[in-house]
Amino acid sequence: MNIYGYIYLVRNRINGKVYIGQTARTIEHRWKQHKKEARAVRSNAHLYCAMRKHGLESFDIVCLHQAFSKAELDDMERRAIFTHDSMNPDFGYNRTEGGANGKRSDETCKKLSESHMGHKRSDESRRKQSQSLMGHPSWSKGKKLTEATRQKMSDSQKGNTYCLGNKLTEAHRRKISDAVKGENHPNFGKKLSETTRQKMREARLRRKSEASPALIWGS
Repeated sequence: MNIYGYIYLVRNRINGKVYIGQTARTIEHRWKQHKKEARAVRSNAHLYCAMRKHGLESFDIVCLHQAFSKAELDDMERRAIFTHDSMNPDFGYNRTEGGANGKRSDETCKKLSESHMGHKRSDESRRKQSQSLMGHPSWSKGKKLTEATRQKMSDSQKGNTYCLGNKLTEAHRRKISDAVKGENHPNFGKKLSETTRQKMREARLRRKSEASPALIWGS
């Protein structure tokens, strides 16, 4: 049976911390890739930051296991990460549990969340994202929602709790109003059928009957 891949360990000789990884290529080839990534300042992975800090010469790599299938390789990687406790920042540099769908550690999730706080996407970034989605059908196109699903969606929107207690400023109200006037309105130029109009009227009546008298809208 042919060897599918290898599990390896990268060790920091200065502090003893380790990184566990897998490769379907040779260990030598993977090691060259790691060193190349470490030299690229754009890479901020724990391992590469440490390699830049302590110097590439302070690290070495050893082969731990060989596997004969992808499933076996993933399983061995998870076991090795667990055995060496390399997701623990005190002992290693791994960010995930390993395997094909490795789960991030709580610390990594927290750091990723904190790194995005306060970052506002530029108009250019929003435009590119919008263009990338053009021509792609909606995830729900062609799918018929069950009554149970519709009910859950309806229940989740009742009370509008996501904006409860927040009051809109006059400037904000004006912006919302201007955004849907004239050609900006989603139904601009469209002629609604009597059936559609009736459904809209009924929906408005339901919302009024379900609305809380103490509700205050906000952004």
